[in-house]
Amino acid sequence: MLEARLKNRQPIAVTSHANSVEKALNDALDKVIASMETIYGRSKNHPNY
Repeated sequence: MLEARLKNRQPIAVTSHANSVEKALNDALDKVIASMETIYGRSKNHPNY
């Protein structure tokens, strides 16, 4: 499990299962980045989000 805490936002927690720690970490980081991009896009379009 990987958790990211953004200022003034709820934490983002993701999990990933893979055959190696490196693969699981890379997959989890991709998920966190995608979530952050989604949140950033919403806040950009809706300033009160």
